[in-house]
Amino acid sequence: VDALNQVLVDFSQQARFAFDQHNYVLAHQLVTQVLNLVPNHPIALSDLAIAELRLGYYESAYQNFITALEASGDQVSINLYDGLTETCYFLGKAKEQKKYGRLAVEMRKNEVIDEPFLALPNYKAPIFNSNNPKENIISYSLYGTDVRYCEYAVLNAQRALEIYPEWRCRFYVDDTVPRHVVSR
Repeated sequence: VDALNQVLVDFSQQARFAFDQHNYVLAHQLVTQVLNLVPNHPIALSDLAIAELRLGYYESAYQNFITALEASGDQVSINLYDGLTETCYFLGKAKEQKKYGRLAVEMRKNEVIDEPFLALPNYKAPIFNSNNPKENIISYSLYGTDVRYCEYAVLNAQRALEIYPEWRCRFYVDDTVPRHVVSR
C-alpha cells in the first residue's frame, strides 16, 4: 500500500507540473496511468477530463466529467461543474451548459454565504465626463484559459453596466484568452 501511494503521489506531482506547463498531452498520459492503478478515482477522472478538454477531445472530456461527477458522490468539486460547463459550450449542449454553470455558481455562493457583507461605497462614481469620455474607463487585465477568471470577467462587465452605466470596461487580453470569452 505504501509503495502504491508513493507511485500515486509521484504521478500526481508530475501531472500537476505538466498542467502548470500547459503540457496537456503529458498530463493526459500521466493521469491515464493513475487511472490504470486506481480506476474510477474522481479526482483523476476530473484531471483526465480537463486534459482532454484542453486538447479539444470534447466528447471524451464530457464522458469523463460525467463519470467523475458520479464517482464523487456528495463530494463534488466546483471544478467539475466548471469543466462540464465549458465542455458543454464546445459541444453545443446549451441546456446542460446552463445547468452546470448554475450549479457552479450555487456552490460558490454557498462557499461565501457566511462571509461578511461588504457594502458598496455610499458615494457615486465620478460623473461621466462628456468633454473627455475616454477618461471614464474601468480597466482589467485578463490572460489564460482558466474558467474561474474568464467567467468572472464576463460577469464583471455585465455588472459594471448596472453599477456604473456612464463608464465602460476595457479589457486588456492576450492571445491565450479564448475567443468565445472575448466576444462575450
